[in-house]
Amino acid sequence: MKKDKHTHDDHNQQTTCWRFDLDRLHPYAWSEKVFTPEQCDEIIKHGSSLFSHKALIGGKIKLNVKYRDSVVSWIHATEQSHWIYDRIVKCVLDLNNKYFNFHLTGLYEGLQFTKYVGPSGRYKKHCDRGYNTPIRKLSFVLQLTDPSEYTGGDLKIYEGEEGFKAEKVRGTLIAFPSFFLHEVTPIKKGTRYSLVGWVGGDNFK
Repeated sequence: MKKDKHTHDDHNQQTTCWRFDLDRLHPYAWSEKVFTPEQCDEIIKHGSSLFSHKALIGGKIKLNVKYRDSVVSWIHATEQSHWIYDRIVKCVLDLNNKYFNFHLTGLYEGLQFTKYVGPSGRYKKHCDRGYNTPIRKLSFVLQLTDPSEYTGGDLKIYEGEEGFKAEKVRGTLIAFPSFFLHEVTPIKKGTRYSLVGWVGGDNFK
Protein backbone atom coordinates (compact mmCIF):
# COMPACT_ATOMS: atom_id res chain seq x y z
CA MET A 1 0.00 0.00 0.00
CA LYS A 2 1.33 3.41 -0.96
CA LYS A 3 2.01 5.65 2.02
CA ASP A 4 0.32 9.08 2.14
CA LYS A 5 2.99 11.76 1.75
CA HIS A 6 1.35 13.86 4.53
CA THR A 7 2.20 12.17 7.81
CA HIS A 8 0.53 12.86 11.15
CA ASP A 9 3.59 14.84 12.27
CA ASP A 10 3.52 16.93 9.12
CA HIS A 11 -0.11 17.77 9.75
CA ASN A 12 0.62 18.94 13.31
CA GLN A 13 3.44 21.16 12.11
CA GLN A 14 1.46 22.76 9.28
CA THR A 15 -1.88 23.29 11.04
CA THR A 16 -1.98 25.41 14.20
CA CYS A 17 -5.67 26.41 14.13
CA TRP A 18 -8.94 25.85 12.36
CA ARG A 19 -10.65 29.18 11.92
CA PHE A 20 -14.45 29.19 11.67
CA ASP A 21 -14.92 32.76 10.50
CA LEU A 22 -13.41 36.25 10.63
CA ASP A 23 -14.38 38.78 13.29
CA ARG A 24 -16.97 41.16 11.80
CA LEU A 25 -17.83 43.04 14.99
CA HIS A 26 -17.55 46.81 14.58
CA PRO A 27 -16.28 48.85 17.56
CA TYR A 28 -18.98 51.51 17.07
CA ALA A 29 -21.64 52.74 14.67
CA TRP A 30 -23.86 55.80 14.55
CA SER A 31 -26.95 57.28 12.97
CA GLU A 32 -27.48 61.01 12.48
CA LYS A 33 -30.70 63.02 12.79
CA VAL A 34 -32.47 60.40 14.87
CA PHE A 35 -34.19 63.33 16.61
CA THR A 36 -34.64 66.92 15.46
CA PRO A 37 -33.31 69.84 17.57
CA GLU A 38 -36.88 70.56 18.68
CA GLN A 39 -37.32 66.93 19.79
CA CYS A 40 -33.99 67.06 21.64
CA ASP A 41 -35.28 70.13 23.48
CA GLU A 42 -38.44 68.22 24.39
CA ILE A 43 -36.41 65.29 25.75
CA ILE A 44 -34.24 67.67 27.81
CA LYS A 45 -37.35 69.34 29.21
CA HIS A 46 -38.90 65.98 30.11
CA GLY A 47 -35.70 64.54 31.61
CA SER A 48 -35.10 67.69 33.66
CA SER A 49 -38.59 67.48 35.17
CA LEU A 50 -37.95 64.03 36.67
CA PHE A 51 -36.40 63.13 40.01
CA SER A 52 -32.62 63.35 39.68
CA HIS A 53 -29.61 62.35 41.75
CA LYS A 54 -25.83 62.25 41.60
CA ALA A 55 -24.62 59.35 39.46
CA LEU A 56 -23.13 56.41 41.35
CA ILE A 57 -20.35 53.99 40.45
CA GLY A 58 -21.34 50.63 38.95
CA GLY A 59 -21.77 47.48 41.00
CA LYS A 60 -20.23 49.09 44.10
CA ILE A 61 -23.08 51.62 44.22
CA LYS A 62 -21.02 54.42 45.70
CA LEU A 63 -20.46 58.10 45.04
CA ASN A 64 -17.09 59.20 43.66
CA VAL A 65 -17.26 62.56 41.88
CA LYS A 66 -13.55 62.42 41.02
CA TYR A 67 -14.34 59.39 38.84
CA ARG A 68 -17.92 60.12 37.78
CA ASP A 69 -19.45 63.55 38.19
CA SER A 70 -22.90 63.89 36.65
CA VAL A 71 -26.57 64.09 37.56
CA VAL A 72 -29.00 61.48 36.22
CA SER A 73 -32.72 60.83 36.05
CA TRP A 74 -34.61 57.94 34.45
CA ILE A 75 -37.06 58.02 31.56
CA HIS A 76 -39.08 54.83 31.73
CA ALA A 77 -41.43 53.48 29.08
CA THR A 78 -44.73 55.32 29.54
CA GLU A 79 -47.39 56.75 27.29
CA GLN A 80 -45.59 60.11 27.48
CA SER A 81 -42.20 58.68 26.47
CA HIS A 82 -43.40 56.04 23.99
CA TRP A 83 -42.32 58.13 20.99
CA ILE A 84 -38.75 58.34 22.35
CA TYR A 85 -38.48 54.59 22.86
CA ASP A 86 -40.05 53.81 19.51
CA ARG A 87 -37.54 55.88 17.54
CA ILE A 88 -34.51 54.73 19.56
CA VAL A 89 -35.40 51.03 19.30
CA LYS A 90 -35.83 51.23 15.52
CA CYS A 91 -32.46 52.98 15.19
CA VAL A 92 -30.61 50.59 17.52
CA LEU A 93 -32.00 47.48 15.83
CA ASP A 94 -31.00 48.83 12.42
CA LEU A 95 -27.44 49.53 13.61
CA ASN A 96 -27.25 46.13 15.27
CA ASN A 97 -28.30 44.31 12.10
CA LYS A 98 -25.69 46.15 10.04
CA TYR A 99 -22.69 46.33 12.38
CA PHE A 100 -22.94 44.08 15.47
CA ASN A 101 -25.33 41.16 14.88
CA PHE A 102 -26.00 40.56 18.58
CA HIS A 103 -29.04 38.62 19.73
CA LEU A 104 -30.97 41.38 21.52
CA THR A 105 -34.18 41.01 23.49
CA GLY A 106 -34.99 44.40 24.97
CA LEU A 107 -34.34 47.57 26.95
CA TYR A 108 -34.66 46.50 30.58
CA GLU A 109 -33.22 49.39 32.61
CA GLY A 110 -34.93 52.47 31.24
CA LEU A 111 -33.22 55.43 29.56
CA GLN A 112 -30.69 57.37 31.61
CA PHE A 113 -30.99 61.12 31.13
CA THR A 114 -27.57 62.52 32.04
CA LYS A 115 -26.40 66.05 32.79
CA TYR A 116 -22.71 66.98 32.83
CA VAL A 117 -21.83 70.46 34.09
CA GLY A 118 -18.49 72.26 33.77
CA PRO A 119 -15.87 72.53 35.02
CA SER A 120 -15.92 69.16 36.78
CA GLY A 121 -18.43 66.94 34.93
CA ARG A 122 -16.85 63.72 33.70
CA TYR A 123 -16.95 59.92 33.63
CA LYS A 124 -13.53 58.27 33.50
CA LYS A 125 -12.76 55.13 31.50
CA HIS A 126 -15.17 52.29 32.21
CA CYS A 127 -17.13 49.42 30.67
CA ASP A 128 -20.91 49.09 30.88
CA ARG A 129 -20.95 45.41 31.81
CA GLY A 130 -19.65 43.39 34.72
CA TYR A 131 -19.81 39.99 36.35
CA ASN A 132 -23.12 39.12 38.03
CA THR A 133 -24.86 42.26 36.75
CA PRO A 134 -27.73 42.64 34.24
CA ILE A 135 -26.67 41.39 30.80
CA ARG A 136 -25.77 44.37 28.63
CA LYS A 137 -24.75 43.73 25.04
CA LEU A 138 -25.10 47.03 23.24
CA SER A 139 -24.70 50.52 24.73
CA PHE A 140 -25.87 53.71 23.06
CA VAL A 141 -25.57 57.46 23.66
CA LEU A 142 -27.86 60.08 22.15
CA GLN A 143 -26.36 63.57 21.80
CA LEU A 144 -28.99 66.05 23.02
CA THR A 145 -27.02 69.30 23.36
CA ASP A 146 -25.78 71.56 20.60
CA PRO A 147 -21.95 71.44 20.71
CA SER A 148 -21.77 75.24 20.79
CA GLU A 149 -23.22 75.17 24.32
CA TYR A 150 -20.23 73.49 25.98
CA THR A 151 -16.53 72.69 25.60
CA GLY A 152 -14.84 69.40 26.47
CA GLY A 153 -17.14 66.54 27.36
CA ASP A 154 -16.09 64.26 24.51
CA LEU A 155 -17.41 60.72 24.30
CA LYS A 156 -14.41 58.50 23.51
CA ILE A 157 -14.62 54.79 22.73
CA TYR A 158 -11.46 52.72 22.92
CA GLU A 159 -10.30 49.86 20.73
CA GLY A 160 -6.89 49.04 22.17
CA GLU A 161 -4.99 52.21 23.09
CA GLU A 162 -6.55 54.37 20.41
CA GLY A 163 -9.74 56.22 21.32
CA PHE A 164 -12.41 57.16 18.78
CA LYS A 165 -13.92 60.58 19.57
CA ALA A 166 -17.61 60.71 18.71
CA GLU A 167 -18.85 63.65 16.66
CA LYS A 168 -20.92 66.15 18.64
CA VAL A 169 -23.83 66.30 16.21
CA ARG A 170 -27.12 67.03 17.93
CA GLY A 171 -29.69 64.25 17.49
CA THR A 172 -27.03 61.64 16.65
CA LEU A 173 -27.13 58.21 18.30
CA ILE A 174 -23.90 56.23 18.63
CA ALA A 175 -23.89 52.54 19.61
CA PHE A 176 -21.04 50.26 20.70
CA PRO A 177 -20.58 46.87 22.40
CA SER A 178 -21.06 47.25 26.15
CA PHE A 179 -17.73 45.55 26.89
CA PHE A 180 -15.76 48.29 25.12
CA LEU A 181 -13.87 50.78 27.28
CA HIS A 182 -15.17 54.34 26.96
CA GLU A 183 -15.28 57.67 28.79
CA VAL A 184 -16.70 61.18 28.85
CA THR A 185 -13.80 63.62 29.13
CA PRO A 186 -14.08 66.54 31.58
CA ILE A 187 -16.50 69.35 30.73
CA LYS A 188 -14.52 72.59 30.70
CA LYS A 189 -17.44 74.98 30.34
CA GLY A 190 -21.21 74.78 29.85
CA THR A 191 -23.64 71.86 30.17
CA ARG A 192 -23.93 68.64 28.18
CA TYR A 193 -27.12 66.56 28.11
CA SER A 194 -27.30 63.02 26.76
CA LEU A 195 -29.60 60.02 26.81
CA VAL A 196 -27.94 56.69 27.55
CA GLY A 197 -29.26 53.14 27.32
CA TRP A 198 -28.21 49.50 27.31
CA VAL A 199 -29.80 46.76 25.24
CA GLY A 200 -29.83 43.30 26.76
CA GLY A 201 -30.07 39.74 25.56
CA ASP A 202 -29.05 36.23 26.54
CA ASN A 203 -25.53 35.42 27.70
CA PHE A 204 -22.71 35.62 25.15
CA LYS A 205 -22.00 32.18 23.66
